[in-house]
Amino acid sequence: MKIFDRILKNTNLPPDASVLRERIAWMMNLMISVRGYDYPLDPDTAIVLEPNYEVSLTHVAGRIDAAANVLGLVYLKELAFYEDFKTMQLDQTARRGALGLMSINYLADQAARRLLNVADNPDSPSAAMM
Repeated sequence: MKIFDRILKNTNLPPDASVLRERIAWMMNLMISVRGYDYPLDPDTAIVLEPNYEVSLTHVAGRIDAAANVLGLVYLKELAFYEDFKTMQLDQTARRGALGLMSINYLADQAARRLLNVADNPDSPSAAMM
C-alpha cells in the first residue's frame, strides 16, 4: 500500500515541458474537434494552467472564477509561432496534412515552456500579465 501512496503523492509534481506539451496539444485537438477550426484562431483564446498541472483552453480568461487557483495563463496571440499557426489553420490543405498537426504541436510546445516559466517564477513580468 505504501507504494501506491508514493505514486499518488507525486502526481502534483510539475511535469516537464514534453508532458505539458502533449496535454496542451491534446486539448487543442479536442477543442478543434468540438468547436471547429476557428476556435484557436480567436485572439482572446488563452491556455490556463491549473494547480494539478491540468490544462484548459478558454476565451474568457478575464472572467476566470478562481484566479487564485491559476498557476499560469498564456494567450495564444502572444506566442511567436501564432501568426504562422493561424496561416496554416486557415489553409484547408495544410491543416489536414502533417503540417497542421506539426503546427499544433509546435504551438503547444511554446505554450508549455511559457506556462512552466510562469509557474516557476510567479514574480516574473510575464506572470504579472495574468
